Amino acid sequence: MTPSWPRPLRTLITPFAAVVMMLAALTSHAAAQQPCTTDPLAQYAEVRSTLADVARRGLRGRHYYEITFRTSFDGVIVPDAQRAKYPEDMTFVLQHQFERLNVTADRFSVDLWFKGIKSRVTVPFNAVTYFVDPSVNNRREFDPGTNARNCDRP
Repeated sequence: MTPSWPRPLRTLITPFAAVVMMLAALTSHAAAQQPCTTDPLAQYAEVRSTLADVARRGLRGRHYYEITFRTSFDGVIVPDAQRAKYPEDMTFVLQHQFERLNVTADRFSVDLWFKGIKSRVTVPFNAVTYFVDPSVNNRREFDPGTNARNCDRP
């Protein structure tokens, strides 16, 4: 024998169950959209694409970018004075004074000025902790050196 729920309770349960099923479907759809990868650089694809576009075309509109990275990360090249001043993290802004932005699969390099002295800075993507476009209130946070998303393997 199947228990019968009182009518007022049935009228609440049916819409609630529909909402739960919709949320489950959306959640599984969102998870399916995110690719399963063990490539630690996959999480930086949007940053790489954005910087490559700036390297080709320059900054467009009101956009400018704040980039924070770990100065002690393997492969980071910054002037010694800047590394001493910022031994853990450093932030710079790509807006007016930068030249020769070069983007590769795993890093980017750019000429910046520190106290009037032009210096070449090289940052592997997996050293980046924040990438911010304040002009459109877009902020991406990264965990350096980790995979984009863990894959479930049998």
